[in-house]
Amino acid sequence: MDEFLVSACVQVLNGFQLGFLYFMFAIGLSLILGVMGVVNLAHGSFYMLGAYLFYAGLQARIPPILSVLAALAAIVALSMASEKTIFRSLRDRSHLDQVLLTYGLILIANEVITMVWGPTIRSIDIPDALSGSVSIGFDREYPLYRLLVSVVGIVVGISVWLLLSFTRIGIQVRAGVFDREMTSALGVDVNLVSLLVFGFGIVLAAFAGIVAAPILSLYPGMGETILIPAIMVVILGGLGSLKGAFVASILVGMVETIGRVTLPELSNVVIYLVVAAILYLRPEGLFGARISK
Repeated sequence: MDEFLVSACVQVLNGFQLGFLYFMFAIGLSLILGVMGVVNLAHGSFYMLGAYLFYAGLQARIPPILSVLAALAAIVALSMASEKTIFRSLRDRSHLDQVLLTYGLILIANEVITMVWGPTIRSIDIPDALSGSVSIGFDREYPLYRLLVSVVGIVVGISVWLLLSFTRIGIQVRAGVFDREMTSALGVDVNLVSLLVFGFGIVLAAFAGIVAAPILSLYPGMGETILIPAIMVVILGGLGSLKGAFVASILVGMVETIGRVTLPELSNVVIYLVVAAILYLRPEGLFGARISK
């Protein structure tokens, strides 16, 4: 019985860790879709690029903290440029056009990664200071770094909530999610808000990739692995809803983790069934808001 409880505790912690990783990735995806109305399938490519840039910094013997900052700085510049040159023009296009173009960006990003770093699966060692473990009772330990991922997810969530709730730009972002046309009519610079939201969302995706890099392997196409669960999170939580993204991320992460242990052959099916059941009862998502087109 004690062994069962400890194993259950480990899986719950794993579920939270995976959920918080989805949360950091999905926040930006949700806000970009809510404010800009753009379906950005290439969101995962920035997640992948963030991880690879962090890896490149470490390979160049740059300290981990500086490697993180350098990778994020590069992502900021790339996100600003891509929003102005590519994604801004997509706001007035159909969702089908958006899906096709951003899918093309996925293929380009994967080819670039393959050309620069090769198709080989790569890994990043956890820093020595974070490579330990903590006791969870009954002579069982849990990796410290995985706990740190959950803590980072909580800090990111609180920071984003404060930003959206108590700052002028946050209020403008929430207004843009609710009704873009009315927000523009009230004198808000929608182009600037969209630029900031896109950059912020992409940086969060890249940061999620950096945080996940020491746990998961790096390989071309790794962004697609997290994209599908993140899309489920966005749909389940409700577009532009921070609370919805948080609850849905934890739910999806927990169901996926526990499903892999209890029903490994059907784990993916279980996730889709749970999401489908919730959407059947609440088609707008858990905390969905009306999105004006």
